[in-house]
Amino acid sequence: VALAAALFIEPDLLMLDEPTNHLDLEAVLWLESYLVEYKHTLVVVSHDRGFLNEVCTDIIEFKDRKLTYYKGNYDTYVKTSDEMVKNTMRVYNAYQDKRSHLMEFIEKFRANAKRATMVQSRVKTVEKMDLEAPEPVEIEPLWRFNIPNPEPLGRPIISVDDA
Repeated sequence: VALAAALFIEPDLLMLDEPTNHLDLEAVLWLESYLVEYKHTLVVVSHDRGFLNEVCTDIIEFKDRKLTYYKGNYDTYVKTSDEMVKNTMRVYNAYQDKRSHLMEFIEKFRANAKRATMVQSRVKTVEKMDLEAPEPVEIEPLWRFNIPNPEPLGRPIISVDDA
């Protein structure tokens, strides 16, 4: 009833939290078709990927106290987000490789008087790189759980005496 009332007045900003919960398939399909044609701003929080793919045209991710905007439906968001993580990982790994190569040179020739200016140059390069270093990439681990199979129930399961 509250959802119907909110849809009836057509607010400029409609915020829905898990709108598909407790709806049957026919109602979900109707809601999807209605929201696709909705003329105003719609903010949806949902775990229903099919619903998000049908209704959403933009996704906003709130992570690490930052908002990141993505164009497209939920599947596009997942693909784009994964690509961004991979690209960020490549940049970070390239930085780590270059830094470790420079540090090897510094450690190898630190005591060599002939290469002191080269070592100092590499030290300054590493210091500058560290100031502009990319953030390490944190990949969220998949959260998995399982429900073990229950032990067989003993006999009798229910016993009624003198009923």
